[in-house]
Amino acid sequence: MRSLSVAMLSWEYPPLLVGGLGRHVHALSQALAAQGHRVTVYARGPDGVQEDGDVRVVRGRSTPPGIAFPDLVPWSMALNLGLLRRAAADKVEPDVIHAHDWLVAPAALGLRDLVGAPVVATMHATEHGRHRGRLAGPVQRFVHDVERWLVAEADRIITCSAFMRAEVQHVFGLPASSVEAIPNQVDLAGFRPAVSNGPATSPTLLYAGRLEYEKGVQILLRAVQLVARRLPWVRLRVVGRGTYDMELERLAGRLGLTGRVRFDGWVDADRLRELYAATAVVVIPSLYEPFGLVALEAMASGLPVVASDTGGLPELIEGEESGILVPPGDHVALARALGRVLSDRELARRLGRAGRAAVAGRDSWAGAASRTAEVYRLALRDRERPSLPSPVRRP
Repeated sequence: MRSLSVAMLSWEYPPLLVGGLGRHVHALSQALAAQGHRVTVYARGPDGVQEDGDVRVVRGRSTPPGIAFPDLVPWSMALNLGLLRRAAADKVEPDVIHAHDWLVAPAALGLRDLVGAPVVATMHATEHGRHRGRLAGPVQRFVHDVERWLVAEADRIITCSAFMRAEVQHVFGLPASSVEAIPNQVDLAGFRPAVSNGPATSPTLLYAGRLEYEKGVQILLRAVQLVARRLPWVRLRVVGRGTYDMELERLAGRLGLTGRVRFDGWVDADRLRELYAATAVVVIPSLYEPFGLVALEAMASGLPVVASDTGGLPELIEGEESGILVPPGDHVALARALGRVLSDRELARRLGRAGRAAVAGRDSWAGAASRTAEVYRLALRDRERPSLPSPVRRP
């Protein structure tokens, strides 16, 4: 099969990362390029072009510049104007345009109108899911409407889990044939089990991810308060940024966790691997979790994972075998599970070994790239297929 020219649009790409979406785009684009496809990623950042291995990265500054992220609607419009400006000036004629989430929808669909290529959209989450169906404010309704527009206009839809495929079909009323679930993967060789600082000796819990309400860190803080009553040596490191970070720091203070909880902010991939190596348990307390890339990375690192039984996480973790699942939002159940793993070294080791074995048995990013390229070809086939003539109505 011939190689394809792919224009991939994402609001984050290394080193400008916020959550798992940017790591997904990086790994997928690299795997596609390794298979001979010509991939250009259009992402935010100072105007410029760089080569990231075999992937070409074109950065575009927001237009107009200087709008703060908390002003989400104008910020997203400025982001899209900047990306579309750079993509239009780039003169690349892609076979397919791949949009990652609603934040790049206007730029992706605008580029489609300029070059005539089909659009494939990966829906990493939905606003409906993040707010459990309550779209109370104008920003939530705006995001939902943009998602609906993107899904309606895209030629094909991809999700990162079976859970998200079902959610996207339900929320937007799509037929099953138009949505393909292609899970995230992880390079096992990039995550080595800790030898000396692993779950047998470390007292540290680790949360890594965006600091937003739906990620459930507020539940984790209350659980840590309970765990500390029985295991006073326990510590928690919180890695990530988000709109909820100041509120979480204030909550930690109100719960008497100052000195027990450390907020590290954003860290790069190398530093995150170092933190995995110095961690006892990785905790994913999400109220809503479309996939759970951190769970996969922690399992690849041979670490026990305690996670909420929600979203895509049960697709990764077999409860009591490769991790422990607890009801989302239940800080008492979460504290009980954390206490078990921290107190039982053999349980921690068994879960860590089983988790790494589970990751070893999964597909690879190469496999995910091959399946994604097949979706591209289906979108091209649909575009190239001539429309059937309308039936003639007889008088």
